Amino acid sequence: MIESGERLGVEEWPRALDRFGKLLISLYRLAASAPASKFQELALEEARQALEFDSAFWAAGTIDAAGPKIHTVFAFRQPPETMENWEKLKYHDNVLKKALAQPGQTVRATALGPEGGEPFVPEVVAHARQYGMEHILGTVVVNMEIGLLEGAGFYRADKRRPFTDVELQFKQNLLPHLVEAWSINRLASVTPERRQANPMRIATAICDRSGVLFSAGPDLAALLQLEWPGWHGPLLPAELWAKGGARHVGAQIVVSVEEINDLWLLRVRQRLPIDQLSPRELDVARRFAEGRSYHEIAGTMYIAPATVRNHLKNIYAKLGIRDKAALANLVRRN
Repeated sequence: MIESGERLGVEEWPRALDRFGKLLISLYRLAASAPASKFQELALEEARQALEFDSAFWAAGTIDAAGPKIHTVFAFRQPPETMENWEKLKYHDNVLKKALAQPGQTVRATALGPEGGEPFVPEVVAHARQYGMEHILGTVVVNMEIGLLEGAGFYRADKRRPFTDVELQFKQNLLPHLVEAWSINRLASVTPERRQANPMRIATAICDRSGVLFSAGPDLAALLQLEWPGWHGPLLPAELWAKGGARHVGAQIVVSVEEINDLWLLRVRQRLPIDQLSPRELDVARRFAEGRSYHEIAGTMYIAPATVRNHLKNIYAKLGIRDKAALANLVRRN
């Protein structure tokens, strides 16, 4: 937890950087240890100790030709009705418009409107003041490669305490780390830890049943573009869902799909030689690589030993190998 003491205000950059560094350590520790359901609350509480604010919203969504679509919003120290009321006013939210127009740059505003932008309409002014948003820092980051966006607004209720230039820069540099730490946390929460001696990199992603990305790990876009060179998010290629979320073996990559409540966990890797085997051949190959004899395999698979021999002959020919050790190595890599 961040040490208590004087809050960020007009303090100089060395002290601001010291607090920023400590906060990042806390965030990435949380990413590795916090339950996914608690991460945003805990992360914002840590941020609040380094950059004093009263409340916040953290939103995630997608962006396509039709514009941004918000999928989830986390309210921090705000009542649920705040977002319900904002839904009626969101098209008049000039802070959001300005932040979307300049992704990665933090917009500073008061309850009257953003700096250098159009003022709020009276209804938005009333909304901001009703929910303690006298001073605002709004930031949006967009990953255009896969079509994901995340944004956060930090709010102060005290009219006498505007956000300083130092605080604006602090927030601006903080948001990408919040986004990355939460992505690590979400993916880790649904991906079993595996410490095998396997150098293969596997890209992971979380999406809904219609193929819209919610979160994506490193290398996802690069791997998908091996198979679909023109692909960009947020919608995954239709071929991945043609079989209802079944495993996809393409010319360049292999995608496995696991159901996680109402979402899907995807694991994507480059195709290996062993991927050309049929499911039956792969089953035989795995059992043989584990050290089972022809007769043991035949007995557990309810086939004749001669059929096992034929399968192995075909397996060796397809893979271009000659012995069991080479087969075992390929099975391990898979």
